[in-house]
Amino acid sequence: MVDSFGRPRIDVWLAWAVSFGTAITSRFLADETRLIATDADLESLRAREVARGREIAGQRDVLASASGLDAGTWRLTRFTLRAAPVADISAAAIAPLAAPGLAAARRL
Repeated sequence: MVDSFGRPRIDVWLAWAVSFGTAITSRFLADETRLIATDADLESLRAREVARGREIAGQRDVLASASGLDAGTWRLTRFTLRAAPVADISAAAIAPLAAPGLAAARRL
């Protein structure tokens, strides 16, 4: 495959904030990416992401909310896994996720 198409670009995020909701499955993934300003206070930004993630995880039908930092491009990407679509939020339908460690992760 590498010979035919070359090496693919791989996005890597450092997990900044992860919060779990009460949903037991997810069928939709919403993501949002923002550039981080060069003068941004990263500690404050991370604290806001933690609070934001907890708020989203408290919404009905949310399995998880996560945000990650791509330190190579200074981008913040937010992910939300939901059991059902929400009006006015763009989300892609996804295959059901296997979650053998979900219960343990929720206790972290």
